Amino acid sequence: MPYSKDEAGMMRYTGMAQLLHWVTTALLGLMLPFVWVAENSPKARSGCSGTCCTNPAAS
Repeated sequence: MPYSKDEAGMMRYTGMAQLLHWVTTALLGLMLPFVWVAENSPKARSGCSGTCCTNPAAS
């Protein structure tokens, strides 16, 4: 169960659920610059599937 009740009876997320949330958030945040670079590279914009750029005989 990802949540428990505190002293006042309010539902609270457990420490493990919070840790998992913040670790996931940090990993996604660290991945964003790499995604941005991959999406904005010239090869990504050209629409090339990879075979025409690496294998001229395939054209």
